[in-house]
Amino acid sequence: MSRYFTRASKLIGLEQIASMRGALLEPFFERANIDPVALRRPDAYVDYDALCRLIEDCAKAWDLPDIGLRMAQHQHIDILGPVALIARMERNVRGALNEIIGNLIVHSNVVVAALDETDRSDIVSLVVDVRDDARTSNAFAELLLAEGKVILDSVAGSRVDLIQVEFRQRKAASAAAVQRHFGCPVVYDPTFPKWPAA
Repeated sequence: MSRYFTRASKLIGLEQIASMRGALLEPFFERANIDPVALRRPDAYVDYDALCRLIEDCAKAWDLPDIGLRMAQHQHIDILGPVALIARMERNVRGALNEIIGNLIVHSNVVVAALDETDRSDIVSLVVDVRDDARTSNAFAELLLAEGKVILDSVAGSRVDLIQVEFRQRKAASAAAVQRHFGCPVVYDPTFPKWPAA
């Protein structure tokens, strides 16, 4: 196992997309050096770099630059495994999000998150990213933020309208799909502050 890992539940949706494209996943898993059995074991851990390679390879081969957004459409809060159970026991959204943030290491040691309530009292920023020394992937960043939105809506009990979504990556071919998906202004700026390494 490499330095950074994530639960195999991140793969949810990939099989459905492959099926719609009439594609076999095994060759992609082989090239990424991921055991395909991970599709059936969401609690298993997979190498983060390998997962990024797998998603990027599929996106390129299938001409789906928005593959991360498409995968997130098949996901729900249960991708967090036991962390989802902890979040469900909280009485309010802030408590649920703080529990998720505090226990995120159970899900992945590369994904980091924080609530930022410092700028204005009526606006809260949910920051979700990967550590500074982890590779950057637009497809994974889009998957990560789309999952964050799914989880936010779940703990809130209804759809939460976002004011803005920000990516620490450069604008990619999926930008229009990202805008439609989140339904708010989207900012791309690779100079955004980064998270420290683990």
